[in-house]
Amino acid sequence: MKPVCRAAVATIFLTATALPALGIEQLPRLATVELIGIGVRELEASEGAQRRVAGTVMDIDRAKGLVTMTSPDGLLKLYFPPQLIAGLNRGDRITAHLAFSKTVMSEEGSTRAYDVPKDLIEQRMIGTVQKVDADTGWLHVKTDQATLQLYFPPQALRGLREGDRITVDLGFSKGS
Repeated sequence: MKPVCRAAVATIFLTATALPALGIEQLPRLATVELIGIGVRELEASEGAQRRVAGTVMDIDRAKGLVTMTSPDGLLKLYFPPQLIAGLNRGDRITAHLAFSKTVMSEEGSTRAYDVPKDLIEQRMIGTVQKVDADTGWLHVKTDQATLQLYFPPQALRGLREGDRITVDLGFSKGS
């Protein structure tokens, strides 16, 4: 290949690979935090958060679908349709997946806060923030089904206010 052709090919290659990279907007940075050995992935605080936590079932109200479980941060109150928790018992070890998103498109088709792994029992709800404590990380959300009591790292709750409508995705699997 002639030196002029090589220079032209090199210029075209560099232009083709460098220019598109310059035009791409930088995406918001995601942070990863470890809480007592349990991974937590935070979305941008204004968008929501998700976390996974292992604990023990402390109480079950099968008629209402309420599950109270321990966590390193305190007791979580979760809701699942009663038929989905039929095989769950007090004392069972479970891993819960919790997520919320401030994006609510409509009551029927809200944006998913988190796609739980396929093998998990899951539930998606739209609710209203009743109480948010960005200092401690506790979030209380009233849905049509129940009032949820959830914990997220405090920084994930920044920008969330009482009265905000959010999507909540919950999932669980037996075992740790």
